[in-house]
Amino acid sequence: YSHTYLVHTISRASPLSKESPEQNYRGFFNLAMLLLAVSNLRLAIENYMKYGFLLSLPLQSVDGGDLGWAFVSFAWQLVPLVLAFVIESSSARTLHSTGILHFINISLCLVIPILISWFKISHPFISSLPISTSCVLFLKLISYALVNSDLRCEKALNISPPRVEEPSARHAPPLKESQGAGEVEDDAGDGGMVDVAYPGNVQFGNLVYFVFAPTLSYQASYPRTKRFRRSFFLKRLMEASVGLAALYFLAAQYAAPTLHNSITALENLEFFRLVERVLKLSVISVVMWLLFFWVFFHCWLNMLAEAMRFGDRRFYLTWWNAKDIGTYWRLWNTPVYNWGKRHIYLPMIVNHGISPFVANFAVFFVSAVLHEVLIGVPTHCLNGWAF
Repeated sequence: YSHTYLVHTISRASPLSKESPEQNYRGFFNLAMLLLAVSNLRLAIENYMKYGFLLSLPLQSVDGGDLGWAFVSFAWQLVPLVLAFVIESSSARTLHSTGILHFINISLCLVIPILISWFKISHPFISSLPISTSCVLFLKLISYALVNSDLRCEKALNISPPRVEEPSARHAPPLKESQGAGEVEDDAGDGGMVDVAYPGNVQFGNLVYFVFAPTLSYQASYPRTKRFRRSFFLKRLMEASVGLAALYFLAAQYAAPTLHNSITALENLEFFRLVERVLKLSVISVVMWLLFFWVFFHCWLNMLAEAMRFGDRRFYLTWWNAKDIGTYWRLWNTPVYNWGKRHIYLPMIVNHGISPFVANFAVFFVSAVLHEVLIGVPTHCLNGWAF
């Protein structure tokens, strides 16, 4: 061995320079995850030392009267469902327009639960359940009436215009669910779509399927899977249960005391204390929102789709890669986005020649009103914040 061994023989960039071909930062990612875990553990210990264990049995303070009126509100929603079918069945036989009857029926579908929740139910969570289902049914019945109205017009005029399909759905891969490491993938299979001509779709079973299907946009038929996958359903059920438990834990143990302490800072106008409270609450809110998204859009809607053998599972798109707020709103909730695009935005532009800006504002306005109903009515606080 000679001490003249050459160490520096070529020009090379430092590993962290952008010119370096070595761009693997996996170690930093692992370190960041470790720091995140340690930081959260410290916050959990600090929270326990400061507040103790705040959890109690969920809904133990719920009044029996609230549950009774919530049941009444749920039961009422069967009435507009049946009436929508009766109205549409009559229209299918006579080919006459029944828009006024649909308007009255759909309006009462939302108004009656709002009145019950506002005047009879005091618990926000109990009130939010019938309000949420009534808003969903409200949108579904609008879609049901509008689509059948167009199908009825086509039948009366004896025309068959081509159906415009969603471009992203033309080359979709089949549904698959991995059962475990090294195991064969469980393919749900594509059962295809059955072409149903109007008025063959005007059947009560068809409407009931649409009401329970995880979509807001009515079609005479939907893509169906060949079979029900029990393992997939149970996996989503387990994930939803864990997610709901985590949501309740964060709300009771972290969000509630933080909100309570923020009131004092707000009353005393302690600026820096208030900023600190808001920042702390924002972290909790983001985590809770992500959990809610996972539980509802991924777990619950996939469970519902699996039970109904509903084929199209695009309940959300890659909103986490959105570069602006407009793209985010289009990607994170595709059932609502598709409904607004199909029944408000495109009809205003194509049929009435209205500018895209006004059509966008109309979609935003309807969405804002429904958000105000979903949040303001259960909390008995219609102040326009959700709007």
